[in-house]
Amino acid sequence: MNTALVTGATGFIGQWLTRELLENGIKVYAVVRPDSENMGKLPEHKGLTVVPCDLQDYGNLPDKLPEEALGSIDVCYHLAWEGVSGPKSTDYRIQLKNVEALMELTAHLTLLGVKKFIAPGSMHEIESQIEMEKHEPCVNMGMMYKGAKHAAHYMSKADVCRQGIDFLWPVVTNAYGVGERSRRLINSAVRSLLKGESPAFTKGDQYYDFVYISDVARAFRLIGEHGVSCRPYVIGSGHARPLKEFLTTAGQLVAPEIPLRFGAHIFQGVYVPKEYYDENEALLGQDTGFYPEVSFEEGIRRLAKWMKVE
Repeated sequence: MNTALVTGATGFIGQWLTRELLENGIKVYAVVRPDSENMGKLPEHKGLTVVPCDLQDYGNLPDKLPEEALGSIDVCYHLAWEGVSGPKSTDYRIQLKNVEALMELTAHLTLLGVKKFIAPGSMHEIESQIEMEKHEPCVNMGMMYKGAKHAAHYMSKADVCRQGIDFLWPVVTNAYGVGERSRRLINSAVRSLLKGESPAFTKGDQYYDFVYISDVARAFRLIGEHGVSCRPYVIGSGHARPLKEFLTTAGQLVAPEIPLRFGAHIFQGVYVPKEYYDENEALLGQDTGFYPEVSFEEGIRRLAKWMKVE
């Protein structure tokens, strides 16, 4: 891989992936929203070309790229997605626009010379499959995001494979680390502990896995270099365990004097079998040589240190 196109390059994963690619001698065309607040967080590098293009304007993306990019891009990483969490995740209009933007992008892959297309899957997809198999009413409006991810996955796979291009949709378990400002579980828990607050959780008996962001970026690079088309890769630590164990470790490292309130909330989610993590994480290592370098303990230390000064 010599050249990559990365959409959503100013997002949490996008920033780390862009740096990872550049540091390994790969030229990057970073597609970003023209009004992105994180534009200045992309590194200054001779191998980086920033391409302002709104998600809804991907139909005109070839016109916005430098002429030398056409026919020269080896791998396309599609990370851009609006409404991953919060109210926007329940808005079907926004979610359908994400699917449409993805299909506008895949329509240009042959013109761009792309040999491999990679987009991140979500554990929400796996959970929704389990939810939908139940013969009972579904009232979870978060299914708008989950359903859109399924549609994007299946529709883009058909279009990409039709063009003779390798297709990969690796599922990221739960990425965390320096630079993320979301209200997701690990972030919220560590911030609460740093404020001296006692966070409340479910019993935490569901299996989870967390993977540090630098490892996520490296996994994506290795998939771009060595990934086998259509394999069901899962990017994780390789050590899935009950959520309570992860949270207890985080609590002991950040503020051991503060109690964690397990069981304060009722878990209304989905139990994903441990085997799902183990089998597909092992497959990733087998094909690409990926193994995580940052332990959960070290990742929490880095995250807490960054949060204290950011």
